[in-house]
Amino acid sequence: MGWRGRGRRRTKSVGNLAQQGLGFAQGAQASVEQRRGGGRFVEDDPRQLFIGAERLDRFLIERGEELAVKLRALLEELDFSRLEAAYDRRGRRPISPRTMVGLIVYGMLNQRWSLRSLEGLARRDVGAWWVCGGQQPDHSTIGDFVQRHGEVLSGEFFVDVTRQLAKRMNLGPGVTAADGTVIEAAASRYGALRAEAAALAAQKAREEAARDPEDWRKQRCADAAKAVAEVARERTEKRIARHGARSGDAVAVAPSDPEAYVQPRKDGARRPAYKPSAMVHEQGLIVAQAVHPMSEMAVVGTLIDQHQEVLGATPATLLLDAGYHSGPLLRDLAEREINVLSPSGGVEAEGQWHRAPRKGEFAKERFRYDSESDSYACPAGQRLVFAGEGVDRGRPFRWYRTMECVQCALRPQCIGDRRQRRLKRFDAEEYREAMVAVLEQPAARAVYLRRAAIAERPLAELRERQGFRRLHRRGQAGARVEVSLHCLAFNLKWAAGRDEIALAIVAAVRDGAQGQLLALAILRFPA
Repeated sequence: MGWRGRGRRRTKSVGNLAQQGLGFAQGAQASVEQRRGGGRFVEDDPRQLFIGAERLDRFLIERGEELAVKLRALLEELDFSRLEAAYDRRGRRPISPRTMVGLIVYGMLNQRWSLRSLEGLARRDVGAWWVCGGQQPDHSTIGDFVQRHGEVLSGEFFVDVTRQLAKRMNLGPGVTAADGTVIEAAASRYGALRAEAAALAAQKAREEAARDPEDWRKQRCADAAKAVAEVARERTEKRIARHGARSGDAVAVAPSDPEAYVQPRKDGARRPAYKPSAMVHEQGLIVAQAVHPMSEMAVVGTLIDQHQEVLGATPATLLLDAGYHSGPLLRDLAEREINVLSPSGGVEAEGQWHRAPRKGEFAKERFRYDSESDSYACPAGQRLVFAGEGVDRGRPFRWYRTMECVQCALRPQCIGDRRQRRLKRFDAEEYREAMVAVLEQPAARAVYLRRAAIAERPLAELRERQGFRRLHRRGQAGARVEVSLHCLAFNLKWAAGRDEIALAIVAAVRDGAQGQLLALAILRFPA
């Protein structure tokens, strides 16, 4: 909404209900104030909140809602200086970034993260009262916060917080797995246009804008329609170059979010969508995340760079499913000296370590390549020699064949009714062959079988428990912010269940140990 919207906003807070305050709570409050930089932000200490004669944290814990208490304790331990630096010390005090992030994260963990839902959550949910320290920002304030810090939230802030969590949990480089999913974009599939329709729409919008040059809305619509038509044309040309002329009709662009690609979801339905990817440590922490409109392999380098920033080194072992079994990618990982395991077949889905061949054919892995003679040896002992070059979907290859198939006894198992067997050899094929050889070892297979438990559980929790099936923000930048915040919410929940101080606070409140709470307050907020 910009600064005009900020001038009209109204921020509420739950009043001081500490009619039965205890001495240690006020002492901790003063330390918190000092830690926040002398009142730079609006006071949000939840220790003054009571329901009747019972302080709010005890009220929550006794009713099994200790997540809010753990989350608040963890948030108070983290460093938010990167976000706080964006605020001017002059003027009225803003709401603390910790409070805003806490509300968004708490909302995501409760499957409510639209701006209006977060506003209602801050007003009506007692767990949100504790997380926010009684502050109740409205939807415009929350939207302004995300808009102001969007770039930082989707990059540096995620890395900073994850690094702090990893340090608190004493995590180092170990076995790591990466995987991706498909999240539907905030765009309607019914309005998607193919290249020809997009061009006609752009021409119509341009004509309407020319008839009324003073109408800025029509000018903006004409510019947007032109951009959509250009995107549709470029994608159609690329697809035709890779798959042939008939494939061009399969390209469609959503005018409301042209950066999204119309592609199959996990259930097979085609929708405008993005592909977020996550790299997960064997202990369960998401150490890296990234978003690409259509490719999971395109962000592997970004994931590894984030892993290095968070844990100080590249993964000791990286587990990838068959979708990443690409020669150029395996070569890049080998050049970075990363130990990777990635089969060519769908181990979890199909129970196959090798890529399934076409019906009636031997798998390509049954043919052994000899670099000295530049030929393949088939299962029958015959040689497939170099016969030419070509291009498949934009990838150059060399192809090999033999003329001995006609009299071969294994012909029914290899080529069926065809005359001869041909093999294509793509760039960096030797890395794929080396990976196949590595995964023939039982020890390597045993390590790889951990991949699904490591990588797929967090993605399943994002989808099922956090309800992250559709984006609320448009554009790749908006998708990156949402994915980053959802991964951050998962990490904070993961850490809240393991953090010693957060667990000790919950235990002390449940047991009514006032002295222990005072000691923890002094430990966390030293004078």
